[in-house]
Amino acid sequence: MIDFPPDTDTNPDACWNWTGFIWVEDPIGNPQRLVPIFYFYGEKRGQERAVRTAYKTWVGDIPKGYAITQTCMNPLCMRPEHLRLVTRGEAIIIGRKHYRKQK
Repeated sequence: MIDFPPDTDTNPDACWNWTGFIWVEDPIGNPQRLVPIFYFYGEKRGQERAVRTAYKTWVGDIPKGYAITQTCMNPLCMRPEHLRLVTRGEAIIIGRKHYRKQK
């Protein structure tokens, strides 16, 4: 069992913001976004996006071809109630709509 979340602020009334390692994606000049990364050790060493680890820990498995989005649109949020399973195509559409609103 993965001990998760070691670095999450668990405010019961709002987003649970990840406070661990954050990687800034896309260093080639495209719009950057924060990607919380969860590192795990032991027999299964590696890393994955923290939101995927949160979903698998508190909600369940992620089927192949699916992604996790935050309904609150906060990329640091790990709160199970804010995590939603969507197809990768839906995730792209959601991301584009959110990015347009920020401009």
